[in-house]
Amino acid sequence: MLWVAASLHYFVLPPVDDLPAHADVIFELGPPIAARSELVRRLLADGRVDAALVSVPEYARTQNPELVDELCSTSKVTCAAPEPSTTRGEARLLARYATREHWTSAVVVTQTAHVSRARMLMRRCFTGRLAVVASGEAPADGWLYQAVYQTGSTIKAWSLPGC
Repeated sequence: MLWVAASLHYFVLPPVDDLPAHADVIFELGPPIAARSELVRRLLADGRVDAALVSVPEYARTQNPELVDELCSTSKVTCAAPEPSTTRGEARLLARYATREHWTSAVVVTQTAHVSRARMLMRRCFTGRLAVVASGEAPADGWLYQAVYQTGSTIKAWSLPGC
């Protein structure tokens, strides 16, 4: 029962941050998904972010090549593969680009079930202002799968300190 309550709080209805009036970058966690990419485009078009960084793991280029090609050819969008191809690798990717580009604020967009763990890992690597938001897409594998997967992944993240 405790696991069900915790799963509801952390994975189904996690606390999400408000979108800031402005941020240096929006970081779309991979793979690129239509709902996340639409938010990237909208914030760029509205001038609410100066740049976009999109995590494109190698498998994403074959999974949705049209979306990846279109998004990655957009002005002010940088696409890069995280190393390793995990959320931890994505946090390191954000930190590297933030140092290189002098970014001090970021919006991270991911699926709802991933918000809590993504926030924890991004905060370990990115020291600037951070807002983590959900794109609103339904989990492809269902909520039960996500609750189990995210629980295991969160326990793993807790056991691996640091960036």
